[in-house]
Amino acid sequence: MELNDWMRTVDLHRCRKGRLLIVRSIHFEASRAEVEGRCNVKLSERGRIRYFWADPQQTGRRNPGWVYVVFEKGSNCRKGRDDLRNLKIRGRPVEVHLSKYPHPDGPEHVRERRPGQALPPPPPPPPAAAAPAPPPAPGPAVSADPAGSYLPAWVLFTSNNPPAPLPVSGPSVSGDPAAPVRPPLPALVYFGNAPSPAAPAAVPPANDPDSEIE
Repeated sequence: MELNDWMRTVDLHRCRKGRLLIVRSIHFEASRAEVEGRCNVKLSERGRIRYFWADPQQTGRRNPGWVYVVFEKGSNCRKGRDDLRNLKIRGRPVEVHLSKYPHPDGPEHVRERRPGQALPPPPPPPPAAAAPAPPPAPGPAVSADPAGSYLPAWVLFTSNNPPAPLPVSGPSVSGDPAAPVRPPLPALVYFGNAPSPAAPAAVPPANDPDSEIE
């Protein structure tokens, strides 16, 4: 049997209601005739049995370590799996599994499809999630003025009167006259409307040396 024919035959039996067993972990020194004979003793009541080895073109004494066992009925296949669970070949217990056809829907086996029977349509894709609405753009806050006018809250006043312009250049701490002078930090910051301007404090006159009484 050619390799391609062997693969097609194995797939055919695998699709037919679970009629295929796979026996693994076979001792490498056991011959194929010895493995089949030990299995036939356990499966004597399960009807006709066929064996498919992994390399059908080679008939050496060594085995590849696993073999397919094909049954005529699915019920005999499941019972044969229970019969071979405690089988040991040359002191090594074998592993027995029901060979399942790889199907995306995950059934135990693939049912035979009649000629001309169409496959069911695939399920519809899930609906896409709606994108969240963008947040509103922030705008400048506005504070109320009792006089009826409105001033934005980001207008800052550092004193009762608007600050005087600061010099751009002049002597700095480092002693370089061309270095820019950093303005001092404001002591008070007002948000919103500026307070009413207050009268400047009276400055005492400087001492006049000519007006002093000797």
